[in-house]
Amino acid sequence: MNDKYSLKIIQSGKTQQVKILREGAGIAGQAVVLKVADGARLQLVKAVTLVSPDKIELKRVGKDLHLALPGGDLSAPDLIVEDYFAVFKCSHVDWESSANTNVEMANEIGVVFRVA
Repeated sequence: MNDKYSLKIIQSGKTQQVKILREGAGIAGQAVVLKVADGARLQLVKAVTLVSPDKIELKRVGKDLHLALPGGDLSAPDLIVEDYFAVFKCSHVDWESSANTNVEMANEIGVVFRVA
């Protein structure tokens, strides 16, 4: 499919940076690699429809967080957040929606993950 996704890096309630991710980028050797500061939030939505991806896969690899978009492969992730688990000293990803309760709201705002 090769859909495009928008990844917002949000710090202190403000968007600091926006990266474009593409399905299959990791397989093509073009994964997005980034580091984020403590307290940052990452919001992932489809670039055209602004809804969350149908399915993503996440994996902890050492201190890094690997993410594969739909149609991707975790052995060649589309996004690598370096030192995610070292910087944030957490063992889980905190998924939330603006209402923090329902999946429909999460689809409207996209997938949001942060470190508590």
